[in-house]
Amino acid sequence: MRDITKRKQAEERERRMNAELARSQAELRRKNEIMEEDLKMAREIQLAMLPQQYPSFPLGAAPEDSLLHFPPPLSSDGPGGGDFFNVLPLSETKAGCLFAT
Repeated sequence: MRDITKRKQAEERERRMNAELARSQAELRRKNEIMEEDLKMAREIQLAMLPQQYPSFPLGAAPEDSLLHFPPPLSSDGPGGGDFFNVLPLSETKAGCLFAT
């Protein structure tokens, strides 16, 4: 006859630890999903605030006839943030540029 009490106690500790690990993983997945949704919403808000069209030069020219052309206002490697710039007409021949990174 052998005493297996210590082995059974170790197996019970392992079972409890595995259950706790599974609960922690599920909670992390849930929090990650919430964070991803928040970042997606933040990006949508940022994009909604960006200018949809830049001024044409000379002022009043059709966009395709503008002497200056600009790239999209936001570039990002991730779900939120990124480099932003805007172009504002200062006069018929001058433009102001705002760059934020």
